Amino acid sequence: MNYFPQKSVRTAYFLWLVSGFGWLGLHRIYLDKHRTCFVWTLTFGFFGIGALIDLFTLPRLVKRYNIIQRRRALQYQLAQLAKKKQRLIDDQRLEEAALCRDKEVLLQQQFKALQQQLQATPVLSLNKKAVETFSYTAILFSTQ
Repeated sequence: MNYFPQKSVRTAYFLWLVSGFGWLGLHRIYLDKHRTCFVWTLTFGFFGIGALIDLFTLPRLVKRYNIIQRRRALQYQLAQLAKKKQRLIDDQRLEEAALCRDKEVLLQQQFKALQQQLQATPVLSLNKKAVETFSYTAILFSTQ
């Protein structure tokens, strides 16, 4: 049984399309983003703007979701391994406990790599110029 399933970009886009081009937020339920789905449903895709943004950001949202699921699976494996290692220590089976420690180190390295990958995958990637343009536009509209 897979407690930490991976999601598909194709399915996310299908749900985006079926939910009125993202207005109902079914794709957000699929990606376990229940709070934003509630907002999307009440505001029709955050007045259509959020639904349109989701059209372009869905691959990143799915990628982030899958990374988070892999991290959860590693955390579960680490917790199970820690319990096993403690049982082996209690039973005075120290050589097997040392092997568990080696595996634990490898899992921790994988976890750190996933953490770095998650940080390197923002949902929206705005460069400095885009932020400056947005700020300038906001100032222009606020002064009129």
